[in-house]
Amino acid sequence: MSIGDVNSAERGSGARYNDGKLQMDLIPVNYWLDLWYAKYGLDQRPQLSDALEALSAFQCGDDLAIEGFLGELLSGDLAGATRVLEYGVKKYAAWNWAKGMKWSVPTGCILRHARSIIECAEDFDAESTEPHFSHIVCNLIMLDYFTMNYKEGDDRPPMALDAPTDPELAELAIDIIKLIGEE
Repeated sequence: MSIGDVNSAERGSGARYNDGKLQMDLIPVNYWLDLWYAKYGLDQRPQLSDALEALSAFQCGDDLAIEGFLGELLSGDLAGATRVLEYGVKKYAAWNWAKGMKWSVPTGCILRHARSIIECAEDFDAESTEPHFSHIVCNLIMLDYFTMNYKEGDDRPPMALDAPTDPELAELAIDIIKLIGEE
């Protein structure tokens, strides 16, 4: 389904042409991570793993997780994200994304590009010809920007839906909650 209106200047009207694209954001990020770690391992792509871990923490409510990841990037990674934005100017309009959109839109985009890398062994996006990782960084930048400038787009899942799936992590989370409750 297409999102937003490229011709509008209204807040929240950032456009994306998502017709026919898998809406991967309907499943919390940590479930995708668990699957990808178990089935494919992510040892060969630590930067991708770090990006997805930051996205997962962000989806669980840590608004600074993405900022921390972005702070570790090299200038070449930001140059790649810039090329993706340049492509977006041609496809949509300059600063279209900055008008804002539901946060699930860039989240789903990140997951689709990660899936292309992990499950399909594709390094480059067929449409833009830019690296999938550059698209991931670009969408992380959007989410980081939205936390400061488009809070009304926050449609992250309720915390109960994004609880840790690893039994040890779940036990640790319960222990921490109990400790906090005792203070």
